[in-house]
Amino acid sequence: MANGGAGASSQGAGRYAPSPSGDLHLGNLRTAVLAWLFARHSGRAFHLRVDDIDAQRSSEESARRQLADLAALGITHDGPIVYERDCLDHYAAALQKLADQGRVYECYCSRKEIQEASRAPHAAPGAYPGTCRNLSEEERATRRAELAEAGRSPALRLRVGDLSGVDATPGSLVTTHTITEHFAAREALGGDVLKEGTYTGEVDDMVLRRGGNTAQLDGSEYAYNLAVVVDDAVAGVDQVVRGDDLLSSAPRQ
Repeated sequence: MANGGAGASSQGAGRYAPSPSGDLHLGNLRTAVLAWLFARHSGRAFHLRVDDIDAQRSSEESARRQLADLAALGITHDGPIVYERDCLDHYAAALQKLADQGRVYECYCSRKEIQEASRAPHAAPGAYPGTCRNLSEEERATRRAELAEAGRSPALRLRVGDLSGVDATPGSLVTTHTITEHFAAREALGGDVLKEGTYTGEVDDMVLRRGGNTAQLDGSEYAYNLAVVVDDAVAGVDQVVRGDDLLSSAPRQ
């Protein structure tokens, strides 16, 4: 599955961005090769990025082995390899810009509270129900103080869509977004071909920065859905190749 046009391009870029939490498997390597081929075929630059923002799951040794495997396959890249751990200032700036636009709000909910709310009647499975979206300033101050007393900071969520006037009821804050994709399809006689299509998926008020123990915040709290979008924007990436198992995350990004 490829985001972005498949034809020739004098600008833009493709990329491959593995997470260094282990060795690359055949599916990872196939995606890397296809991403490289699509970028080169369409005249785009091709970038390599190491998605190592999750410090607990990432290791330098895994990153080294992954990059060695890619080099062994002859996958060349343009410019230096980018490491997400070196881009924390970019994520902070993007988050501040969204906050200045009124697109971010604090969330004080625990995982248990969110899970219980998402099981309520008419709630979208797994979606955030908007519990903290429309709290008053007084309510926010109270919840913020409660977390601070416990040595914790709130999460930050994206305010999706123009929903400022809706009630914070389970299932009321899920909107949809339609994207255009180029899907790889196997034809009976023609082999693999690209077909353009659309996909509409659900988008809720996703977490952009996780909350947690204030003393242990180290940059890992920035959410993948924020980091990957910022990284791609900074690098001028307009073509992304990924497996269709990741299709449901594409509308969010």
